[in-house]
Amino acid sequence: MAKAQYLRNLSSFKPSKEKEGELQRNTEDVKDLKKRDRTALSHALVRKGEFYLLHGDKLGLAFFNIALKLSPSNVQIYINQGLALFEYGSLDGNEKELSLASKRFKMATILDASCFEAWHLWGNTLYCLGMRRDEPSYFSHACKKYDEAIACSHGQPPDVLADLYWDYGDLWMRLAEISQEAHDYHTAIKAYTQATTFQDFFPVEFWMNFALTSLVLGQKTSNLALLMQAIHCYKNVLSIDISLGEGWFKLAHALHKLYDYTHEEDHLSQASECYSTATHLLGQDKQIYLEWARLLLQSGTIFLDIKQLRSCIEKCHCAHQCDKDDPCVIGVWSEALALLGSLTDQIGLIHNAQRKIEPFIDLHDPEICHSYGMVLAAMGKYYKDPDYYYQSIEAFQEGLSLNGAHHKLWYAMGNSSFAAALIDYDEKNYDRANHFFQRALNFKVSSTYQCHYAIFLLQYGIFLQKQSFLELSVHHFEQALNMQKNAFYVHPNWIFHFASALDHLAGFIESDSYYVRSLDLLTHILMLKPEFPYIHYQLAIVYSHYAGFVGRIELLYQSIHHYRIASQQEEDNDQIMLDWSIALTHLGNLVENSMESDQYFREAEYKMIQAAKLGNVFAYYPLASLYSLKGELERSIYFLHKAKHFDRLPPIEEMREDIWLDNVKKTEEFNLFLAELDDDVEE
Repeated sequence: MAKAQYLRNLSSFKPSKEKEGELQRNTEDVKDLKKRDRTALSHALVRKGEFYLLHGDKLGLAFFNIALKLSPSNVQIYINQGLALFEYGSLDGNEKELSLASKRFKMATILDASCFEAWHLWGNTLYCLGMRRDEPSYFSHACKKYDEAIACSHGQPPDVLADLYWDYGDLWMRLAEISQEAHDYHTAIKAYTQATTFQDFFPVEFWMNFALTSLVLGQKTSNLALLMQAIHCYKNVLSIDISLGEGWFKLAHALHKLYDYTHEEDHLSQASECYSTATHLLGQDKQIYLEWARLLLQSGTIFLDIKQLRSCIEKCHCAHQCDKDDPCVIGVWSEALALLGSLTDQIGLIHNAQRKIEPFIDLHDPEICHSYGMVLAAMGKYYKDPDYYYQSIEAFQEGLSLNGAHHKLWYAMGNSSFAAALIDYDEKNYDRANHFFQRALNFKVSSTYQCHYAIFLLQYGIFLQKQSFLELSVHHFEQALNMQKNAFYVHPNWIFHFASALDHLAGFIESDSYYVRSLDLLTHILMLKPEFPYIHYQLAIVYSHYAGFVGRIELLYQSIHHYRIASQQEEDNDQIMLDWSIALTHLGNLVENSMESDQYFREAEYKMIQAAKLGNVFAYYPLASLYSLKGELERSIYFLHKAKHFDRLPPIEEMREDIWLDNVKKTEEFNLFLAELDDDVEE
């Protein structure tokens, strides 16, 4: 803070043995001042008082009292005395003199309400009292004094105004720390910014405070400009002292927080370099290694990056060497091991993670509960066992009983419930996951949370065949992409799922605009990342659905083109074969040339049979439809029974409306088949 520098007692100072006699003589001199200049003497007395206080001698207060008797209306004497008292009171154990300084500045403002210096110094004094006594009410009073100083600051030198706004920023930063209100942080930032308009050079302390305030508000409001401003401030710190280890550590932390939002590799590498520099300057520091490990764990989790997880484990080992009993280190270490084991299919790593975290469970720490739950979730993924996911949810709930606003725990519960639902298809798990994801979003604004909730809603909508969930999925995808402007480059998988949601929703609302939008997104991914997994398959599906909606044969040709490429990439994928065969059937049904139609039907038949041979029982109903189109009605009935045997028939009403079954619908066998289905429903 731009306050007067605190003074230190000088060990070499030896007070005069005759100081009491000196005071006596000055007192007597006051009585004989008819012919002497009282103002000059009063200033001399103030300087003597300052001298004594400078050396830690309260005798200086007596000289101040004499000076005030000489010039009771001299504003400058009150200011000089107040400043000396402020400097003396700033020393430990001298709070009483701070209060006395406040009174002197108050008197100065009474004598001259437009005295800028008095208002400014009074604000500084009240601020110091608030810090010393840990009493926020002093800050409120100090704010009013600074406001008065600003009101009468016209004509002050730039360096003085810079100090004023620096002090004002520090004050509002303290008020913001107490209130946690974004408005207070914003006011502090405005003051710091205003200070920089008056001069270019500031010491490290200024840039540190400016950076911290910008960083906190940036996180509160998800404002990337403020995070960038914090990074700029920390870089200014290092431009003053490049060997300041704390500056490198704080710059790394700010870049880490920026990475939370951007997920850009450049920000990750910059943060890692800063953490590395901090370790070189500060030595083996547990906190640096721990924060570095958290950054790498975050990156490894977001992108399922094995390399980053291995680096995280290495940093955890370094942190553990610094402090072998820190549960936070063990928690991050366990999560990294569990996720690495899950991704590499190594159960030994997951068991290792479990052995590390279990001794710390009794600490009843929300972070430990989160780490333990993540280990159990990794077990669930490895064994494909919902029971492990249920156990992980219990661990997360234990953490929430300690801190109900812990957004990571709510988010983790949503993921575990969702994973369990994909295994056991229990609608209750879907309902729970829906609730948990919503709670996580209530506590944390996050593009990752938004997107993963959207992916969940997509699967929930497909599971229930419910339009409202698909609409909500599209909404949350849009929210996530609005927050993550660079998603096409860093998260093409988000775009891929978004396109899938649009495709499914288009099937409900019968609007070609959603198909067009879905195709645009997928085409963009193909241009940026031609090797993206299943991109051709998904393009083929959407083109096929779009063709079925508008009846345009050229769209089917596009679909067949992408199915062919997808099949070359996944030769034994029975689902691609089956979907491709359905597109060929559709094409064969649309073309007018009978020879061309028969060729497409034969190719579709071959692929359906191949899919069935590979174990895809969903192929039986399409085969029944195909044989109905070809007029091979006995075969159509046969495969309808096969589909019924494997419980792979669509709803009865859908079968009644299926135009591909029109030929077989005319047969008595089909009517008997429907009668059997009706009887089964009644039973």
